[in-house]
Amino acid sequence: MSFNGCLFNFLTSSVCLYVYKHMSRWTLVIPEKTNRMVRMHLALRGAKKGDLSKFVDHAVRQSLFRETVESVKERNAETPSEMIQAAVDEAIAWSRESGAR
Repeated sequence: MSFNGCLFNFLTSSVCLYVYKHMSRWTLVIPEKTNRMVRMHLALRGAKKGDLSKFVDHAVRQSLFRETVESVKERNAETPSEMIQAAVDEAIAWSRESGAR
């Protein structure tokens, strides 16, 4: 069993191992209209194999980031802006002093 040639690649390269070890497969059900819109968008951009997965990954990460930002904003709504700025300044100073990147 070759898994689309991956067994050979696994024996000759670590790239395939990385893909199978660090990727998950999803089965999604979406409206047909959304499917057509996304596929048309990708086709107009000259999409290649794997671009749909990249598009979905990017969209999910964006959505999670937005939700996290909104949650932090709500949690800190009552916190004085001076206190928030002081915490940011302290974190930046610590980062510069410690050489953290």
